[in-house]
Amino acid sequence: MDKKNIEKLIDEYVESNHNISAISLCSHLINNHKYSSDLYSTGRPKLYFEVIRYLEKLSKSGILAAAKKDRDNCEYTKVMEIYESESEVEMKSVQEEEQLTLFR
Repeated sequence: MDKKNIEKLIDEYVESNHNISAISLCSHLINNHKYSSDLYSTGRPKLYFEVIRYLEKLSKSGILAAAKKDRDNCEYTKVMEIYESESEVEMKSVQEEEQLTLFR
């Protein structure tokens, strides 16, 4: 399993969904991106723990908030966008440069 690729696919899924279920996200990755459908004896996909690990990382960074966590599934709500638009990034860098020139 390519870690960078799965993180990118999870980012895309999070961007297009407000509510994120770890089980639904696993199903999406299995059905649409050909990830393994192997299951643990609990019935969860083996992909589940990699998905949870990354969703928790997004939660700690403030992008997601945990809505429900139990032994069957973890659900999150999107709090902020992952990516800024290019125009916002350009605008910020221009403003920063203007501030720097005032002090030269």
